Amino acid sequence: MNITEYNKKLISIEPSYEGNTITKCCQDFLSRCLSKKIKKRMSINEAINHPWIIKIKEKVNDIVSKFESDPDKMIIELNKARLDDSF
Repeated sequence: MNITEYNKKLISIEPSYEGNTITKCCQDFLSRCLSKKIKKRMSINEAINHPWIIKIKEKVNDIVSKFESDPDKMIIELNKARLDDSF
């Protein structure tokens, strides 16, 4: 494949999340961050206020508040943290 063919594919192919366990909210975040059309791409303010990012912030804040007296346990819990499947 030469560079021209590669560029055409890069421009025409959209990311596919088929077969992944990524939630719809995460897919929306990624698609809007990676949009090829600048006008459709999220601004940094939109990105940091996206529902998926807000949910992550809430989860982190919850863990930090529960384990602030034990930093080692906090790190362990942060590493184990997962967003639920609905998000």
